[in-house]
Order: sequence, then structure tokens, then C-alpha cells
Amino acid sequence: MSPRFAASYEPFRPNPGKTAPAPTRGRYLDLEQIARVLYIAEKHRDGPDRLQAKPTTETALAALWWIVLTAQRTTASMSLLASRVVGDKDARGWKIAAFAAEDMKSKRYHALPLPPRVVLLLERARIGIDRDSKWAFPSKKVRRPGSEEIEELHIHGTTVNLMIRRLRGKDTVGKKRESVDLLEGIPHFSPHDLRRSLTTILTDLKVRADAASAVLDHSSGTPGEVEFRGRTSHGWPTTVANGSS
Repeated sequence: MSPRFAASYEPFRPNPGKTAPAPTRGRYLDLEQIARVLYIAEKHRDGPDRLQAKPTTETALAALWWIVLTAQRTTASMSLLASRVVGDKDARGWKIAAFAAEDMKSKRYHALPLPPRVVLLLERARIGIDRDSKWAFPSKKVRRPGSEEIEELHIHGTTVNLMIRRLRGKDTVGKKRESVDLLEGIPHFSPHDLRRSLTTILTDLKVRADAASAVLDHSSGTPGEVEFRGRTSHGWPTTVANGSS
């Protein structure tokens, strides 16, 4: 766990009657399997026998890496405004992504520190985009299906899931057809299962439950339940632990 997160929290005060909940459902990938997925996605931008000729975009690949490295929910991530990613004046090269309450499942503001390598993903997401988009993960498309109106669009929340389906040999474009499963040997999973996988990995590493919850924006059930109070010098909320002022 990054020291940038650790620095944001009060000392942990154990509650003997309350422990972090163990995952009860969903599918999980271990670190080796996640690494294989990333490698295969990068290597096979043009899948064998694909019905869709266009290669996977840099934005879509950046989105996959973002979900793996940040464990944020797909819908909120893909609709993140570029203006809500601000420099962290206290950590060189770091930035803070601020998610609006209405974009979060918890309906609370969420601030996520981004280390330099993750910041690079946001730069990668703009490769091939020929305009100055307001979105962190902009779409190459400027029109919705069936519409002639030009709009400023971000990539869809299903983009990463469709990429996974293509790697599985299930192409949704045109006549239904299946090709080779490039992810053979890896359990079937969705983008949200990648998020669940991080929960399991952090539990195995004995990471503090409140720190893990802060990353994942979990809204209940763990010691040091995260709340949002006050605002940073950038005008965005900060994450603090229960009991802080």
C-alpha cells in the first residue's frame, strides 16, 4: 500500500467486535493471471480471425491497466473528467483523481492518489485522439450510434468488457462467430472481478482494512470506515478515517 494513502489516515484503532468481511461471491484472479491478461491484451491488439478489423485502441488498453492498478469501478472511471485529475503539491509526480458523488455507487466524493506510473496511463489514453477532450478516457468517436450530432464522448463503460470478450474469441460485431480463446486457462472474469481480485490480494497481504476500503470506496462494514469531510487546497474532498476532525 502506498505511503501516500497511509499518510491520510488516523492511527488504526482495532475493534475486536468488527473485522473486514471476507469476499463471499464473484470470481477472482491471482497476480500471475492478471499479468497474463495484460500481456495478452497488449500482444494481441489484432486478434486472430476477428470480425472487427480495427486494432484495440490505446485508450481501451489504458482503461484496462487503469482498472487493474486502481481497482476503481468501470463506469465511474470511464466518465472521469480530465479537469478532476489535479497535481498533488505534496508529492512530486503524483496526482489526485477526484470523483463526483453522483458518479460513485456510494454516492460520496472519492479522492484517489495516483502514482506517476498510473498518471502515465492517462497520458496514454489520449494517444490517437485528435482533439482536446474534456474526458480522461476520451472516445475517438464523436457521434452516438444513429445520431448525426457531434458530441464530446468518453469511451463506454463496457469497452473493457468487450475487449475481454474479443480475447475470449467472442466477437460481437456482425454475424455471431467464435475464434480462438487467447485467455484459455484463465478463469472467466469481468472487469468488476478484477476489482474483487484486488480485495482478495490486499486481504492476503494483511493490508489494513480501512486503507483498502479507502482505495475501493467501500461504504460499509470495515474498521475505520471512510468518510469524506472538508476540501483540499484544490477544492476537492479529502478522505479521512472515522474519528478524525
